[in-house]
Amino acid sequence: QRPDYALSSGGAQIYYWMTSPTYKEKPATKLARLFNWLVGGPVKIEFHPPSVALDPDTNVGRCWAMEGQRGSLGIFLAQKIIIDELVIEHTDPSMAFELESILQKFELFGLSEMLTSPVKLGEGVFNISSAHIQHFSIQPQIPVVIVIFNVLSNHGDPDFTCIYKLRIHGQMV
Repeated sequence: QRPDYALSSGGAQIYYWMTSPTYKEKPATKLARLFNWLVGGPVKIEFHPPSVALDPDTNVGRCWAMEGQRGSLGIFLAQKIIIDELVIEHTDPSMAFELESILQKFELFGLSEMLTSPVKLGEGVFNISSAHIQHFSIQPQIPVVIVIFNVLSNHGDPDFTCIYKLRIHGQMV
């Protein structure tokens, strides 16, 4: 076990200025409202804020639904560190209702201070045919206090991308 510097209970926080909007369910059409009325009401879907991606709970539905297929999640880390690993956790695919909203291609950027230019730390692909917890090595570069996790694509959902949990590991400076 290594310290997770992107854990909210350890002091990490969302950097909202660098975070995409949360998905908001589109209003139902008249036909959908009629169907919901006939079957006893719509299925209630709960959308969580970006901070849920900093919590350890990866149960089905406990994700941040980022609007669209591309976007970003900004994180103030708990400490300034030199990052050497990014871990992406998704709920177990055998328990998931659908797989299209799982993130696919991504990039990770870091900032050493608030007003500095971001430095690209790494990139990768989350493979839905592999384990639901995937580790990505990051070539250690500079001490960072802010990371920006850019989602470049998901597995096909045009409306939103689910991010369950990001872990950031490294050495404190």
